[in-house]
Amino acid sequence: MKDATKASTTGVDLSQLYSSAPRVLVGSTILLALLATYLSGTIPHALPKLAKWRPEQPDHSPFICAPHDYSTEIVSTDPLLIYINNFTTPLEIRHLIEAGSPNLAPSEIYIHNRKVPSRDRTSKSAGLSPSLPVAQCILDRARAFMGTLLRPIDDFSTPQLVQYQASEYFNLHHDWYPSPQLMADGSGRRFNRVASFFMFLEGDCEEGETWFPYLSDEEEEEREGRWRKHEDGGLSFKPREGNALFWVNLHQNGTGDRRVMHAGLPLKSGVKTGINLWPRRFY
Repeated sequence: MKDATKASTTGVDLSQLYSSAPRVLVGSTILLALLATYLSGTIPHALPKLAKWRPEQPDHSPFICAPHDYSTEIVSTDPLLIYINNFTTPLEIRHLIEAGSPNLAPSEIYIHNRKVPSRDRTSKSAGLSPSLPVAQCILDRARAFMGTLLRPIDDFSTPQLVQYQASEYFNLHHDWYPSPQLMADGSGRRFNRVASFFMFLEGDCEEGETWFPYLSDEEEEEREGRWRKHEDGGLSFKPREGNALFWVNLHQNGTGDRRVMHAGLPLKSGVKTGINLWPRRFY
């Protein structure tokens, strides 16, 4: 890991800031300035101090969303992709899997604004009600992580539990839509997926990595069994329970970034379970 050096952030572009900042960041608060300025291209005068994220406590619930620390590593600055260590706890993982597993069904994809089965995606998935205490817990954490990149009027799509078993996969795809989608609630609002989280809940499997063929690690080294250079180019991320990936899907002008296309590679054996979170930018 490169040594970090102190540098003034006044008038420095984003790539310069990252190159002089520590590669490992603790908690979410320091990311607020980074994420908030990613789409605007400006850098604040000074970064905020680190602080522990503390979620709102749900009332009258058997699940308690406790304060929780995690750390982050910047894998790529352009496009922005951040690796999050220990984003979910074992208790949260258990509740998420228990909530979604009974409803798992063959996964679908969107084609012409409709969800349809596809041979490109052979996993199983299930939506999780955002009102579930454990779902609200991770949604609150994800919103706090994003800071002002997610505006008060923006929100998240329904969290999606996804599970892969031996030989199952999701071919190369992107999470953003070619054009903003019309909400089904009659409001007339349109949205796109400004960013994505993929949270690893179970990784007791062989292979089954998440592959980004157009990304490169700016430090050119393997990361302690968490990600590596893929033999066909790009980076592949191994399923590691409790860890997560975050990336920005849209350019500053609102168009999709093809560099964040990715695939869920086939499992040789075992089970991989994760959560998709899609923050929505409204127009």
